[in-house]
Amino acid sequence: MQRITRPTGKSFLILIDESGSIDVAIPEPFRVGFLITARPERLLSDIRALKRELPPRGKSGEFHAREDHPNTRAKIRALLCLNNEPRMYIVEWIKTEFSPEFIVNGKLKALSDTNLLIGSFALTASHIAAAASATGSPLIDIVAEASKVDIRSEHRSREQAFSQVIGTAIQKQAQIKKAPIGTRTEIRVSTRRKSQYPPLSFADWWLWAYCRYSDRGDLEVLPDAIRSRTTVRRMTESDVKHYPEENDS
Repeated sequence: MQRITRPTGKSFLILIDESGSIDVAIPEPFRVGFLITARPERLLSDIRALKRELPPRGKSGEFHAREDHPNTRAKIRALLCLNNEPRMYIVEWIKTEFSPEFIVNGKLKALSDTNLLIGSFALTASHIAAAASATGSPLIDIVAEASKVDIRSEHRSREQAFSQVIGTAIQKQAQIKKAPIGTRTEIRVSTRRKSQYPPLSFADWWLWAYCRYSDRGDLEVLPDAIRSRTTVRRMTESDVKHYPEENDS
């Protein structure tokens, strides 16, 4: 796994998206992507300009890689090639690599007390946040795309679930990599729709492109300029056994 670092004193943003299913009947892995940037204003400017040039074809009025025209996907790819600052970190759960004890009712249930999205978040966002704190970052904004449940109700929404696990997970990571004395890093977690925060479309496209590259061998969709900034962590049974007991505190 590549080491995640950021310049001292930089605030940065993490955009979260997911792809796939935990249903073992569906062969593709379940994946969670974390797009990391210290320049969110560049992503916002780029996506606004693209919407003026090529309006989204979906009913939501926002870009979604599965629905977008190939020309639109090519434009997003070009923008991410030109903007070489963002990085993507992907947590990958390959269902066929887990033994039957981790399969419940035909679905991967690798973590006993939380789901794979929240588990991936606890393992990854906390690692990134602890590394950022160690370099003196004053602010970490974590934004996940809102699900239908988030939109309909606040009960057990992603924002609530993420907020519950982040504190404990970061404390554990901070024991490994401590922040300098006097460093106070604010961590904000929220869920938003793409209409509320359009740069989420970049995380959606990047994760979609990696899935095409990995699952279908599509080399064109993920060029070297983007692939070199993509880090993938494949989860194993050993990783699960070392998962923090207080992950859902």
